[in-house]
Amino acid sequence: MTSEPLDRTPHALNLPPWVALCFVYILADFRRGRTYIGVTNNLLRRVYEHREGLVPGYTERLNIKRLVYFEEHGEIGSAIQRETSLKRWYTRMTL
Repeated sequence: MTSEPLDRTPHALNLPPWVALCFVYILADFRRGRTYIGVTNNLLRRVYEHREGLVPGYTERLNIKRLVYFEEHGEIGSAIQRETSLKRWYTRMTL
């Protein structure tokens, strides 16, 4: 039995064309206890970019590649607000 990839685009979900799904996601490196929290409109592409090291920066330098959590949001504003609150919460928990 082969499973087809789940298409989560607004068109495939029969959503109006002006609706864009956004994702808040957390990547982690369990060995070193490091995390990265980000926002994207294409989760599969973004996780692929992190895993392959296609985007230079924090995750490439510290080898953070494992997706451990994500949330869907219907609007970019709510996704960015949630990302900010997660970052604040995580900072308080690590201090």
